[in-house]
Amino acid sequence: MPNDRCREAVRALRRDAPVTRSAAALVVMARYPTPGRVKTRLARAIGANQASALYRAFVQDLDERFAVRTGAVIWAFDPPESDFPALVRAGVRCMPQVGRDLGERMHACFCLLTGEHFDRVLLLGADVPHVRDEWFAEAEAVLDQADVVLGPTDDGGYYLIGMREWMKLRTSRVFAGS
Repeated sequence: MPNDRCREAVRALRRDAPVTRSAAALVVMARYPTPGRVKTRLARAIGANQASALYRAFVQDLDERFAVRTGAVIWAFDPPESDFPALVRAGVRCMPQVGRDLGERMHACFCLLTGEHFDRVLLLGADVPHVRDEWFAEAEAVLDQADVVLGPTDDGGYYLIGMREWMKLRTSRVFAGS
């Protein structure tokens, strides 16, 4: 039985529209490209408008790449009231992120999708257009044997996190510092 946060997230995000069953979902965590709200460290060097335009290009590049991907691709966007779905292909599934911070929003995505119909969920940030398709296949394969997979970055963070069971997520503290 899901914990209270999972139940709240599922209630907040559940849609009536049917979704094709799939073993794995690739979820792109994205923000609406508002100047001053995306790529803020980069914006200090190149300006908020340029950083926002670059982020928008990242979103559109990933959307184009994932158009031919086999399996479910879901865009989880923030802020919920934005017109983010207009940035991506018509018909692609978009869902608003729910939670006070990135950790809670990631947790809510895992809770909803593993509780819905996906055996495995991979979360990816929208600002990694260079990620290789074979890395997704490797991550999915790792989840055949492990509960969690991380795609590490050179700076000590990660570009991808995948899990196969929401029950492993008793708290969003798994994502602290995200």
